[in-house]
Formats: sequence, structure tokens, C-alpha cells
Amino acid sequence: KWYMHFNEPGEYVFYSISSDGRVIKWSFYNNKTTLETEEVILLKYSDVLQQEQNQNTNNNENLGNVSITESASKEKQDEALAFGNAGGMCFSFNHHKGFEHYFIIGTEEGKIYLCSTQHREHTISNFEGHTMGVYNISWNPFHPKVFASCSADWTIKVWHYKNYSPLIVYDMQSAVGDLSWSPWCSTIFATVNVSGDIKFFDLNRARKAPLEPKRYKDTAINHIAFNKNEFVFITGNDRGKVHLWKMAEPLRVTVDKKELEEKEKEKKAAAEKNTNLPTTKIVIPPNLQEDNVKTRKTYIQKHNVMANLNPFLL
Repeated sequence: KWYMHFNEPGEYVFYSISSDGRVIKWSFYNNKTTLETEEVILLKYSDVLQQEQNQNTNNNENLGNVSITESASKEKQDEALAFGNAGGMCFSFNHHKGFEHYFIIGTEEGKIYLCSTQHREHTISNFEGHTMGVYNISWNPFHPKVFASCSADWTIKVWHYKNYSPLIVYDMQSAVGDLSWSPWCSTIFATVNVSGDIKFFDLNRARKAPLEPKRYKDTAINHIAFNKNEFVFITGNDRGKVHLWKMAEPLRVTVDKKELEEKEKEKKAAAEKNTNLPTTKIVIPPNLQEDNVKTRKTYIQKHNVMANLNPFLL
């Protein structure tokens, strides 16, 4: 992914992540023909083991048990060689002002790391929320402190970068292949899974269920991407096909709860005013009631008929 926040003019920088556990920075200049590479982070399975090794080493040094320390260190080294490096699967840069140096990484073992371009060779914090590989992870395009992740463990999780536990968890009943935030609304995001489902979520309207789930046959859908200029998105499935979709109006923007509350208050106030108005009763005189009027009309009709008869026939 391209890294758009750099200081030197004429420099182009992008980062890459791989299953070998390495995050590499690639940079080149206009006046050069070669790429310069720099290893930013090396992810390892044995980070926790290394910490335990350091603690055991300090304790044993205080006790003077040198032989035990050497045997423990050999065991840790063997475990580190057996496990190797942690495989990186995805990462995402924060494009908000003041947070440009932050980026997050998802690994094959389900861990999420918060990293910085200003700190090399180590991570800032670790989020242990998934139990299987993290397929995609993405910062919210409107909120600099919120990101979401999807995993093969059938879950979608929404995070705050200062909380080590997820804010919201969705159980999707199948592996989630991809996740993408809406470019027009901060609370809407879409996901696709191996069951062929396309699901939209709105954190403002419903935090427990999707809005309008759709299924395209039973083909696994792996990726989804929005168009930032038009209300359309594309998906790629397991059979190598790409489909273009048009978004419905309820999926473009969220409902403004403040406006709804104000409208409801106005309706209640208008209803209360109508109930408080004085009521007036109209009394109809007996000669103007409905039955008398009908009788009078009948009499007039008969009188008119008799007037039109020939008087010589009487």
C-alpha cells in the first residue's frame, strides 16, 4: 500500500507485508532507478516466549542457578526455531491528520498489532481478539481512533485503538473474507463471506444485526470495494468473477436520530395543543333537524305537482 505522508520531495514510498512476517518499506526517487528497501517490523510467534525467557533469566541470575538458566534458554530457542515468524496477512494506514504514522497489522494466528512508522523493530500494542487468521483490517475513514477487522473465525470486530478488547463483536456463522467501510457514512460498513452473503451494517441504526443481507448463489465472495464517486461497489468471488452492484438509498446514508427526535417532539407538542383547545357544542333547533327538512322537501314536491295539474279535471 502506498504511504502518502512523507517529507522529502520527489520520494515515493509504499509498504508491503508477507507471510514471512516481514513488513518492508520500499522507497525510490525521481533521480534514481533502483528501489531502496528497509525492514520495519519482523513479526514473531516467540515474542511472549522471549519475554518469559528474560524474566526467567533475571530470576535465575539473582538465585545463581546458571545451569537452569542455560537449559531454559535452549528450550526457548528450540521453540522459536520451531514456530518461526508470524505470517502477516493484512495492514492498513491511518490517513487522518495527526495519526498518519499509525498503521495496524493482522496476522495468520489472529493477532492484531498497532505499529508506527516512527518506531522501528517493535509494535506499540497488541490486540488479541481473533482465534484464526485476520483476512482484512481497516481504519474508519471518518474516525481516526476506530478500526474494524474480519477473520476466518467467523467474527467481525470493531475496535478502539486504546482498548485491547473489541467494542462490538458480530458472529457471522462463516468465515468473513473482506470488510470495507462506506466512503460516505462513518457508521456503515459492508462484509462478504464464504457463504456468498453480502451484508451491510450501520452502527447507528442497529448494532446487533445487518441491515439488508443478500446472497449471490452459494459462491464464496472474497473481496469488496466501494467507489468513492458513485453509489456502487464491486465484489470478487471464488470462481474468478467480478460483479458490479448498485447501492439502495437506505444503504448510502444513516438515519439522523437527532432529527427524528425533534420531529417526534414537534408531533407530540402539536397533539397536546389540539387536545387543550376549548370544545364548542352546536345546538340545532328542532325545525332544522334532518327529519323535518326531509318532510318539508317532500311536501314542496307534492305541492308543485298539484299546481301543474289542469284545474278543469277536478
